[in-house]
Amino acid sequence: MSAELVPMFTGEPVMADSNKVTPATFVKKLRAHMHDLGTDNTADPDARKIDAFPDYLVENSPAEKWFKARQATVTPFTTWAMLEAAFHIRFPGPEKAERTPQEWERELVAMRLTLGELGSTVKVGGAEVFAHVHFATRLLSIAREARIADTSGGIWQSRDALPEVIREKVPATQAMWITYTDAIKAVDRIHIREGIVKAKRAQELDRRLTQVEGRAPPLTPVSKMAGQLARTGLVSPHAANAPIPARAPAARDAFGGGGGQGNLFIPPAMTDEGKTHLRRIAAGLAGSMLSDDMAGRAEYNRRIANWFRVHGTNKVLLERTGFPLSPGTLPPCSGECYGCGKVSTPWHKRAECPGPPIPPKESTFRSLCAKHLREAWAPAAVNAVLEEETDWMDFVPHDEGEDFGAGPSE
Repeated sequence: MSAELVPMFTGEPVMADSNKVTPATFVKKLRAHMHDLGTDNTADPDARKIDAFPDYLVENSPAEKWFKARQATVTPFTTWAMLEAAFHIRFPGPEKAERTPQEWERELVAMRLTLGELGSTVKVGGAEVFAHVHFATRLLSIAREARIADTSGGIWQSRDALPEVIREKVPATQAMWITYTDAIKAVDRIHIREGIVKAKRAQELDRRLTQVEGRAPPLTPVSKMAGQLARTGLVSPHAANAPIPARAPAARDAFGGGGGQGNLFIPPAMTDEGKTHLRRIAAGLAGSMLSDDMAGRAEYNRRIANWFRVHGTNKVLLERTGFPLSPGTLPPCSGECYGCGKVSTPWHKRAECPGPPIPPKESTFRSLCAKHLREAWAPAAVNAVLEEETDWMDFVPHDEGEDFGAGPSE
């Protein structure tokens, strides 16, 4: 090793923005360099090392002044061990901040492997390593720093955050981080590539459906009232020769009593026939709830596409047609939040909903079920729903090879 690889030491205080070498690093590099100085036939190799030591101290620096002052005393350094021990006492260096095991554990459960990283490689020590293998290696390394590598602490949180294509190949019953990270490394790359293709196709369909359906801003009491006033077709009494709109005869509707002649803002009550129809739709949806995984989201996208194929983007009465329920939510009339379709502990109001939000049409349909069916909720036979408006409720399993990329019909 050449002398240029050993940094010169000053002994001056190391400031926060300084890149100067620490005392401990200086001694390690110097010791490695001086191994060669003690391998010749010198009778006293320590004496040779001590003689060479000041050559690595900056001239007139605190370190050189300290060494010269000590050598001028009656007890100069006579062995390398004596010099090194005194050096560390005089120049202790900065105290490095050390993380606690609890801090390492927090970092561990917060680590994420994204879908975009899967299938790629990272360079580690000059070698190309697959991203999921490198991620698992880092997990185990930090688990050891947290002193939980031989336990199962925090594994369930880490596994829940894995991309689904990895999670479905990693068993939920993991006894320790060592076996858990080995299971991540062992996931077949072909399975990963296929899963990425499916996930991207589902994301693209979600994007298209979002564009078709749109995301209307939430209704407020003021906006609701404004909408109701606009639909009444009121005519200003000051308008000259304003025609008086004719009142059309009300048709019988199973979903209302044909009222509305009294208070303008009180909707008519739903008839028993209408409630029976709504109960059948809700029962059909409740009996085919979807889990929040890749298969569930793919089936949900198919149902959404069917719904828009039948109804388009026109306004419809959701109590007649129903609406697909989001994966991972609860059935109607479960006391669920109309903002996310779930129930939390503690219970939350819609205005305080942490999300993610469900589509506005689904939110409206759930509120209608709660309003008209909650008091006497009893599932009805699904095959009793025969009306054309519910043709989209086709819950027959479809092949995974179906093309979901075409999107809904206009």
